[in-house]
Amino acid sequence: MRTFCLTFIISLALLISSCEEGVEYEAELNNPSSQLKSDTIKFAQVKTLFNSYGCITCHSGDFIFGDFDLDVPLTDLINLKSNFSDNNIISPGDPEESALYLALLGEGGMTKMPQNGQMDSEDIDIIKKWIEQGALEN
Repeated sequence: MRTFCLTFIISLALLISSCEEGVEYEAELNNPSSQLKSDTIKFAQVKTLFNSYGCITCHSGDFIFGDFDLDVPLTDLINLKSNFSDNNIISPGDPEESALYLALLGEGGMTKMPQNGQMDSEDIDIIKKWIEQGALEN
């Protein structure tokens, strides 16, 4: 009986600890700014930012405003020339040459995005860091 109880307690502890890891990962996805403190920015968190600021309203569906389409694979936007600036939509490794980043700042002749309000500077930094890291679809 003692062996069974000990085995049960250890199994329960392992189960609880594995659930906690999943909760932490889900919390990171729901709070993209927590990712700024880690080494690698994940594309899922960048996409969560776009969704939380309502970017998907204008940049998804049948009619896309601008040239940033959230419905296409990310690889279609990398090194693709922007119709609204001399820059590529996303230039991996170089946010200052990425129309997406410049639009968030309202610089480089780009209309400031999102139009329904300003993105927090910490969230803009996350997108900047993601582009600096190569804009990976990880």
